[in-house]
Amino acid sequence: MKLHSYQRSKRIEMSAQTRFDIIYKDCFANLVNIKRIEERHLQLKGHDVHLLLKDDKKLIIDEKARTEDYGDILIEYLSNKQTGRKGWIYENESDYIAYLFPNNGCYFLKTKEIREWVENKQSEFWKFKDLPVDNKDKRRGIIYTTVSKLIPLKLLKELNLIKFIINKGGEKWHAV
Repeated sequence: MKLHSYQRSKRIEMSAQTRFDIIYKDCFANLVNIKRIEERHLQLKGHDVHLLLKDDKKLIIDEKARTEDYGDILIEYLSNKQTGRKGWIYENESDYIAYLFPNNGCYFLKTKEIREWVENKQSEFWKFKDLPVDNKDKRRGIIYTTVSKLIPLKLLKELNLIKFIINKGGEKWHAV
């Protein structure tokens, strides 16, 4: 079995940075600056990018890039099954999660709204399939398991939890 690694995920997301940046410029007409965050402790809290807007507002974006489109998104509820550490859905400080798919489609989800849905609809959330993934932390030499729920994009659209979608042609399906 091939182990998942945080470093590999970061490499995939880094290779998608140019596509993310083009999307940010298209989506936010008042964008002044895109600042990529390098500090790992901040990245682990969902700070991949800070977008500075003309009104001095800062948006914190957590970038997720998928290599395949399975018609769902992953919501990690356990970051480390062995220690019981909560997943990003509970620990994430971002304003938005930008989910980029291989066809260049990008879904923006408001972190606070997704978290509220998970917390308020526990019985519904727990019905979805688990995806446990074994990870290897090379720096510490340990293997641990993250656990996520597979949430269908169709449901997220129906619940209006996807704030907007940019497809290959640049068309916005939902506005922020």
